[in-house]
Amino acid sequence: MKILIITPSPPEYLGGLALFSKDLSINLEKHNIEVDMLTSTLSKKGPLFERIGNNINVLKLKTYAFSDNNNLLRVKNPLFFIFKQLKKYAKNYDLIHVHSYIYFSTIQTFIYKLIFNRKIPLILHLHGGVQTEEYKTSTKMEKVLLLLKKYVFDFLTGKFILKKANALISVSKEDILATNRVFKITRSKNNFYIPNVIDSNKFKKLDNIEKKYIGFVGRLTKIKGIDLFLKIVELINNRDKSQKFLIIGEGPYISEVKKAVKKYPIKFIEKIPHNEIVKLYNECSII
Repeated sequence: MKILIITPSPPEYLGGLALFSKDLSINLEKHNIEVDMLTSTLSKKGPLFERIGNNINVLKLKTYAFSDNNNLLRVKNPLFFIFKQLKKYAKNYDLIHVHSYIYFSTIQTFIYKLIFNRKIPLILHLHGGVQTEEYKTSTKMEKVLLLLKKYVFDFLTGKFILKKANALISVSKEDILATNRVFKITRSKNNFYIPNVIDSNKFKKLDNIEKKYIGFVGRLTKIKGIDLFLKIVELINNRDKSQKFLIIGEGPYISEVKKAVKKYPIKFIEKIPHNEIVKLYNECSII
């Protein structure tokens, strides 16, 4: 079997979706499944080609808009064009595995299937974001984008994508159950709940490491709870000046985090290689 994985972020990116796609590709290859990946550079550079695993081809196309978290609208949805590559190469694969329904790359993949190759199976992998009505956002722009997603994108494009997927995988059981309600569709079969996993050979308890921190790791937004974590820091610091804290992440709440660093004993790291984070987890008594 030969699979094409389509994901917005390249394997070297530190986000969860990029790490997931990379690990999935490498583990599929270990089971004698041929895998290639089509993704973006998350920059104006490209196209770039590389290999991961033993023989996994990764084609990274340059991004024309929303290339990082620092763009004006703070939209985390890289715009890169894949129609040319899909028309040329997709027929060589047994199926396409596309990640998350909100990305421009996903929309293009489903349009390709609708117009050029209706027979190719398309697996859509959800990584959260379905039940947006329960999200709390931190800025006016995020609120506007969330409303547009909920009442425009989900109603039109999202609904089409969820209906046309040959199979649906979700990392959240609740999102699987909510799909029909949120998108006003009926999916009664080929829906699979597969939770995220960790590599317990890498992420494990290390000996002789001092537990120094109470830690937070994730995107610095209210959706992830960083505002609550900063309140926790303040409350604990009022009772115990010796307790240290760790924050790892980037996002729109970074200015508030930097202000807190000046007031409290917080070690703040914006970016860290994935293979180095294990030691820091081990230095935390609570995450």
